[in-house]
Amino acid sequence: PIQRCSCNIIRYQDCLAISETGQGKTAVFLIPIIRNLLLRESIPPKKEVPQFPQVIVIAPTRELAIQIYDQAKRFTVYTKLFDRIKITYGGASIDDQADEIEKGCQIIIATLGRLVDFVNREIISLEQVRYLVIDEADKQLMEGFEECLNQFLQHQDLPGKSFRRTIMTSATMTPDVQLLAKEQLSDKSYYCQVGELNHANRNIRQEIIRCYSHSKFKLLKDVLQRADVKDGKTIIFVNQRKLCMTYSFQLRNAGVCGAVETIHGDRHQQDRETALRRFKEGDVQILIATDLIGRGIHIPNVQTVINVDLPEKILDYINRIGRTGRIGHNGKSISFYDPSNDSIMAERLCKVLAQNDQELPDFLTQETFMHNRERYRQIAQTTMNSGMYLESRSNLCGPGIPGFDLDEEW
Repeated sequence: PIQRCSCNIIRYQDCLAISETGQGKTAVFLIPIIRNLLLRESIPPKKEVPQFPQVIVIAPTRELAIQIYDQAKRFTVYTKLFDRIKITYGGASIDDQADEIEKGCQIIIATLGRLVDFVNREIISLEQVRYLVIDEADKQLMEGFEECLNQFLQHQDLPGKSFRRTIMTSATMTPDVQLLAKEQLSDKSYYCQVGELNHANRNIRQEIIRCYSHSKFKLLKDVLQRADVKDGKTIIFVNQRKLCMTYSFQLRNAGVCGAVETIHGDRHQQDRETALRRFKEGDVQILIATDLIGRGIHIPNVQTVINVDLPEKILDYINRIGRTGRIGHNGKSISFYDPSNDSIMAERLCKVLAQNDQELPDFLTQETFMHNRERYRQIAQTTMNSGMYLESRSNLCGPGIPGFDLDEEW
C-alpha cells in the first residue's frame, strides 16, 4: 500500500512516507528514482575524483545500507545504472571504497559518518545531487546522529531544497521527524501515511512473559524448545553486546540448538555481514543481536522475535518485533518483562497490545497501575513542595499540568 500511495508522488515532489514495519518502504524511493534516471539521457560519469552523484541515500546502519544497495542492484540489472551504484560505510577499507567510487557513481548509498568523511576528503561532491533520501529518519535523529545529519544538510555544496527532491521514510513518527521534514522538505511536499501512526504490525501476535533477570536464560531455553518456535528462524534481542556472546555460548553448551550467530557493535564489519548472510540463507536458525538490526533490515521468513531484554523506548520495541510478520506474513514476538527494570514500559506495552487487540496479561495492567500511582504521588509531592496546590488528583493527568504528557516518549 505504501508503494502504491507514494511512488508516483515521489516522481514529482518531496515526500515523507510513514508506514508500519515490513511494508517495503525501500521500493518507495528506489523504483521512482531509478525510473527517472533511466528515462533521462545522461552522460556516463567520468573516472575521476571527486565524483558527482545525482542520488544520495543515507541509512542509519551499515547493515541497512548494504540491504538498500542490494535492492538497488536488483532493480537495475541489465541497465546502464547497474555499475554506477556505489556504497560506502564505516568499518570497511576507505581506499577500496574510494577506488570503487572513482570508477563512476550516479547513486551512492551510505552511512552518514563515512559519507561526510568522503565529502570532506573531496572524494564525493554534493553539487549535482538531485535526489536526497533519508531512510529511517527517526533513527537518524537519535543521539549521536542528529548533529552530524544537520551539519551535512547545511553543507554549502548541497543544493537547496528548492533544487533537489527530498524523500524521508520511517516506520514511526516523532516530533523530531516532523521538525526535520518541515525544515528539509519543500512547501509543496507530500505526506503519505499508511496504517495507524506508531502502531505495531497487526500481523504479529505479541506475548509478554513476566521474568526476573536471574531466570531469563532458563526461560529462553524453554521458549526456544516450544513447538511453535523451535522449527523456525528466531531473532533474539538483548541490550548489551556482551550478552550476545554470553547467550550464544550458553545455548550451544546447553545443547538447545546447533549453530548460533551474533551481531553487535564489537564484531568486525565482515563478521557481521557473514553472520547476517548465514542467517538469511538458513545456515543458522538463531540470531542474537543488539538494536543494530532493530530497524529496516528485511530477513525473509523470520518466525519469532524474542526480546530477552526490553528496550527503553516503545518505538524501539515496535521496530524490533517488526523483523517478523513482514510483507503480509504472520509472525510472533515473545518479550520478557522484568518488573525490577521494565516498569516504565508497562503502560506503553499495554497501549500497544490494546491497539492490536492482543491479550493483556493481568500482571502488566497491575504494574501499570502501581507505576502510575507512584508517579502521580511524586508529582503531587513535588507540587506541594514548590508551594502549589492541586485541588483534585484527577487533574494530575489532564492538560493543566505543564510538561506532563503520558505519550511524551511514545
